[in-house]
Amino acid sequence: MKIFNANLIFGLAVFSAVVIFPNKVFSAGLVPDCGDVYACNFCDFIQLINNIINFFIFLSVPISVIIFAWIGWTLIVEGNKSSAISSAKDRFGALLKGLFLMLSAWLIVTTITTMLLKESFTDVIKGNYDCSRFLLFEPQEEITSPSSGNLQVVPQTSGGEVSSEAEKILKENSISLSSSGDCSYKFASNCTSLEGIQADTVDGVVNLANGCKSDGTECNVVITGGTEIGHSQAHTDGKKVDIGKNDPNFNAFMETVVSETKGENISAGTKYSNVKYGNATYTIINEGDHWDVEVIGS
Repeated sequence: MKIFNANLIFGLAVFSAVVIFPNKVFSAGLVPDCGDVYACNFCDFIQLINNIINFFIFLSVPISVIIFAWIGWTLIVEGNKSSAISSAKDRFGALLKGLFLMLSAWLIVTTITTMLLKESFTDVIKGNYDCSRFLLFEPQEEITSPSSGNLQVVPQTSGGEVSSEAEKILKENSISLSSSGDCSYKFASNCTSLEGIQADTVDGVVNLANGCKSDGTECNVVITGGTEIGHSQAHTDGKKVDIGKNDPNFNAFMETVVSETKGENISAGTKYSNVKYGNATYTIINEGDHWDVEVIGS
């Protein structure tokens, strides 16, 4: 009976280790998603290292289960012999110590790689490494007529300036674009793109710009962030823009716009929800160096 119970416990442990845990171990690929559409960069290399470490950590779980089961099985079979009990304790201790050291190393490496893989990662050696993703090839030029509230631009093979209905509307209302890379390419984080921006978003920005100038005040409204990569999904979907704080008149106007709405402190700055101005309703976040503006109703 004792041997039967030992074999049963050992069999269940091996079954769990071989059948259940591999689903966790092998469910995700080790290689980062790059090299086909996007060019691989140093961050992908760091991610690969992190994936490999996580793989071996997960793999250590079923191995540990088998070893624990084997130690328990030998202890049950050999009975209450003092030598067997002492040997089992030593083995259990060594295994627990190994797991502790492995998990400690994993925690340290995970913490470091998580810090390294932040957006706009800076190379600790060169001090200027950029983690932005870039396409391996330029998208084919295609023209999409405005529909369902989307204003599509025409991607250029050069990745340079683009011309769109949205850009034309903004220019007509003396609203300009600015970027550190002096470009409007959607797939570069140092550009400011309007590709795929929502019509309501454009109208909302125009509404604010016209409101600022309604009493004859000169307001310099500059969009510094659009649908380019590196922002939140709302930016990518064309529902948000960043407006720079380069003009004191516009800043004073925006402070007036949000003055009657209670602000909420979030990690990015101060968030004002359901701000009504003119014919639009906004979510506005004062992020220190710019206004994050989302039109949620018109």
